[in-house]
Formats: sequence, C-alpha cells, structure tokens
Amino acid sequence: MSSPTSMTCDMVQERSTVSTVNDNFEEQRRAVIALCLPAFTFVDAEKTGNVNANGCKTAVTLVFNALSEKEGLRMPDDAWFVKVFKNFDEDQDGLLDFESFQEIVVQYWEHSARRAKARVETGSAPQARPVEISKMSPSAKRSPAVQVNNSLMYPTYNGRLAVFDDYDFFGMAGSGGFGKVMIVRHKKLQAVRACKSIAVQTQLQRDLVETEIELLRRLNHPNIMRLFESYREGHNVGGNVYLIVELCEGGDLFSRILHHYTTIRTPMTEAQVSYYMQQILSAMQYCHTRRPSPIIHRDLKPENMLFVNRTATSPLKVIDFGLANFRNRIAEAATEVKQPKKGVIGTLARTLPKIGSKQILETHTRRRMMQRAGTAPYMAPEMILGEYDEKVDVFSVGAILYQLMTGKHPFYDPGIDDEATVRKKISSPEPVNFPPELWAGVSADAVEFTRNLLDKNPAKRPSATDALNNRWIRDDQKPSPFGNKSALSISIFEGLQRYQEQNKLKRAVLQLLAKDLSEHQIQSLRRKFLALDTRGDGLLSADQLAKGMQECGYPVKEHELEMIMETLDPNSAGVGQGRIGYNEFIAALMERRVKIDMQQLRECFSRLDREGKGRISLRDAQEFLLGTASQVGITASEWTELEPGEGGIDFEQFCMLVKPDDQL
Repeated sequence: MSSPTSMTCDMVQERSTVSTVNDNFEEQRRAVIALCLPAFTFVDAEKTGNVNANGCKTAVTLVFNALSEKEGLRMPDDAWFVKVFKNFDEDQDGLLDFESFQEIVVQYWEHSARRAKARVETGSAPQARPVEISKMSPSAKRSPAVQVNNSLMYPTYNGRLAVFDDYDFFGMAGSGGFGKVMIVRHKKLQAVRACKSIAVQTQLQRDLVETEIELLRRLNHPNIMRLFESYREGHNVGGNVYLIVELCEGGDLFSRILHHYTTIRTPMTEAQVSYYMQQILSAMQYCHTRRPSPIIHRDLKPENMLFVNRTATSPLKVIDFGLANFRNRIAEAATEVKQPKKGVIGTLARTLPKIGSKQILETHTRRRMMQRAGTAPYMAPEMILGEYDEKVDVFSVGAILYQLMTGKHPFYDPGIDDEATVRKKISSPEPVNFPPELWAGVSADAVEFTRNLLDKNPAKRPSATDALNNRWIRDDQKPSPFGNKSALSISIFEGLQRYQEQNKLKRAVLQLLAKDLSEHQIQSLRRKFLALDTRGDGLLSADQLAKGMQECGYPVKEHELEMIMETLDPNSAGVGQGRIGYNEFIAALMERRVKIDMQQLRECFSRLDREGKGRISLRDAQEFLLGTASQVGITASEWTELEPGEGGIDFEQFCMLVKPDDQL
C-alpha cells in the first residue's frame, strides 16, 4: 500500500489535467471523475469495493485537496461529511460503494462550480475562469423520440428446450396456483434473474399468459416488476411458458407484516407504512391512467408485493399480472346473465298468474356480468357482483393498508372464516369495522384514509390518483421515495441533452441495453428519476424537469427543454404526450454511469442482426425502429449518416457507435 504522501503526489499529477483543460464543463467534469478511482482504491486497500464513513471522508478529502489549490474548491466541514454519508447509505449498512462515492464528489464539485460561476457573473469576486455549461444552439436539429419494436425489446422465443439453452436453473424462489418461480442465470451475461414457469393446459390459461406478457411489455414503472424475455414450448394448449423477470430477493410484503406483528410483536410505524403505500399507489395510479384503456391488476395482495432487497428502504415491486387486463377488454368479454328480481316487485311478479305461457311481470332481470378474478379476502364488493372498474384495485390496497397498520385482516379471521363468509362480509352493506383496540395508537388521518379506501361504494371510494395525493400520504414529516432534492445534480440535465443529440439508432440501442440492466446497476439513476418525480406517478413532465433544473441552478432555455421532451416522450407506449418514461430516462443517463461490457453489446448486436450475417442492415434497423404510417423509423439518408460499411454495420462499428469515447 502506498503512503498518503505518494498518493497525494499522484493526485497532484491528475490535478494538472483539471487545471489545463479548456472551459468546457464536461471536460472539467471528466477530469474530476478521473481523480475518484485512485482515491477510492487507496482507501479500499483490501479491494472490498466499499468504504465506511471514515474511509469515505479520507477519499473525498484526497480528491478535494487535489482540487482545492488551483480550482478554488472550498473544503466542507465534518457535519457535511456525516450528513452526506447518511444520505447515500440507503441500506444503512455503514458502507458505500464506488458509484456512491463518485456521486458525492461530482455533486459537490458541480455545486462549487455553479457558485464560482455565479460570483464571476455578478462581479462579487475577482475574475476567475468561469465554469461554462455547453448548450445547444436554437437552430439545433430536432430529433423526435424513437419508437422501439416491443417484440425485439422483450423477445419471445419458441422451442421446447430454448430456455434451457440460454439459462442455468438453480433453486426454487416460490410457487403458487399459476406454477413455480425458479432462480436462473443467463449463461452468457451471467445475469441472475427469476423464471416464472406456467403450465398451460387450457385456452383460458393460454390467453391469460399472453395477456400478462403483453401488459408487462407495456408497463414501464420503477415499482412494477420488469420482464426481460419469454419462452414458449408451443403455440397451442399444452407445454410450459417461461417468463424471465427481475429477481427480487427481499421477500414479500406479507412476510414483513408477519415479522412485525407475529415475530417481534412491534407495529409498523405510520412513516414506514406510508413509504410502502406511496410505492404501491404510484404503480396503481400508473396502471389506471394508461391509454387508450386503464389496466386493472385484479389480484393485489401482500404476497404480490416484493422487496428488491432486505434493507429498510428497499424498493417495492408489484408483481403477478396473470389476472390483469385492460378495462375495455374485461367489459367486452362480459356475459349476459339472468337473475331473479328482488324485493316487493320480485315477489309480486312471481305470485301473479300467467296469461297463457307468459308472466304478467318479468320475474328475472338481465345484466352483463364481468369476469370475477382475484383472491377472495381482497375482492371489492363490485368485483363479487361482477360489475366493476379500476377502483377494485383501490379497495384491495385498502385491505393491505388495514393489515399494515394493525396486523389483522379486515374480513378474514384465520381458523374462523372461509371464502363464503369472507364474501358475505365484503358484500354486506355495513361499513368496514374498525375496532378501537386495534386502531387506538393510529392517527385520525391514517384511520380516515384507510376507511376511505375501503368504502364499499365505488363512487365514494377515491381513485389511485386521489389516494396518492391524500394529506396523510403527502405529509412532509414522513419519508418519501419521491422528490428528494439531495439526489439531483447538474449531470442529470447534461446527460439528457447529450442523449437528444445522439442518432436514432444509438438512442434505441441504449433503450434496449437499459431494459436489461439489474436493479443494482441502476440504483443511482433510479434515485435521480424519483427525485424529479415529485408527483410520484412514474412519469416526468416538462414542469418537473424545469423545477429540478432550478433546484440545481442549471439554466435552460424553453426551446432546449422542448427538444429534450420531444426526444424522450414515450408517446408510443400510450402514456400521453409530454411525459418521460422510466426506461427512457435510464437509457438517456446510463451511457457515462453504467459500464456496459462486451458480452452485453454482443447480445444486443445479435438481437438486431436478425439474419445472423454479422452485420446490421438498414432493413434490420427499420424493423427495430418503428415508424408511422407516413414515415419509416430510420430513413435511408439517416442510415447513410451512420457511415455503415459494405452490407451494414459490423460489430466493431456497432461498439464505436454505442459506447462513449472513454469506454472504447
């Protein structure tokens, strides 16, 4: 291990790079980043990949000392080190990895650079070299958002043993009425994932599986489980279907309820429950506002909420869309049923004599009944009746909230109730019971919120959007995964501008690569997305971007913001104009934050090289990039600008096209 003195000498040499670069902000930033690895490596002498609070402070100090002499960087005090370490140590294990350490350095440097620039512009300090941020000119070429073919983003492979060719299978992760879930590892990428195996024995099961795949391809939200690819053993009934999804290792929400109320016998705090509910409601609000038709999950329960890891602040994912469907399709599939008339009219109709063979009054009524689906204790009254909309999911969330707050289910008492008695309780016109002994320690706002979600009248029950904006949820005194300003930095907006300057093919490939990244790889980018998503609805508007830029002191002109939105608006996914989706955001910022290895690029290349010729042709690119009725996804002239070789783009050209200069 080298001495601190020699380390400082090395850092001074690196510092000269910072001092001699031109005024381009991005070049200065790269030079600062170059200082991070040697500092982190020096402190992490045992190569564990992590540093504790003292180690982090030492490494940050080394970088700042190297910068302070000529860059005018002011050294932060001890309180700053303690606060920033706590902010980044989300899993509270007392350790930070290199990515978090580097983010701390870069954010502080950016903050200092902005202050230095402000002093120069206002004349409050001697003229020093200003820190300039490169901007696009107003005449810069507009480039609309790319629309990627979903069948290539989320491929389905056919063949009896195809899944076993691509994946090694390990232990069981779970099982249920649908089939089983196994832990698998991709043979080439070495990515560890989950495989949901479903035995398809009827046409109804086939239809449900195909619908689940279709929905997961469309859903693009940080709290909804991601699909990578799927495999079919056959096109018809018989054989298995395999869904490869992200692996969540933190257990389900039901296990945490049991842990609190059965194992340690300590109720969850309202702050903790609110943190979970914000994520669940965000996912549901996203589903319920899809266009052209809302998506109804129809089987929300604690067992279908998984934690990514076992930390206290782990992201929560809604899973199992096996019973989910579009509202309009559910309505179209409704069947007509005859039901006896009730009440005085019904009794009168049945007692009146017939005239010939006909009743004087009809004894039955006819109505359309929608398919019932779900788990009985979490069904809304209108689901049992067979006439419902997306608010059935809100009722299910209310039952989950009741359990989180009390450890008890509002309708099911183990050992006493069965499905028939549960349905009777739910269908009863009586309001849901809130025993004082269960709710004595809960705030009035929490009780009222739970009662509203469990209102048996869907017309009075709040929507997922209304629930997400409830004052108990939006309480500033409670922790929230959304709108945390500490995760914002100038680099977000620089990255978005860089992305919109890229050619169409590169942007589409980055989306394909982003979709396959693990939750660990994108955790920093996830925090940044949620920091901008102040509404908590899983989408970013122009207003939210503008406010985020203001928080960072990053000036942007209206036309520049319009171009960023135009490039990233995922309108093809049905989310409406002027909103940025989660995967598009990750794709835009991953280039300089996530290292893509050669095998990932080879897999991506082979997916685009449809004919296996070793080259991507214009035809391949046009199949990957969807166009409109009047315009192909990528034109011949746009393709020519990429300077493809004879016959198309080979793998070497592909790597040069996709990877940033500092990774080639």
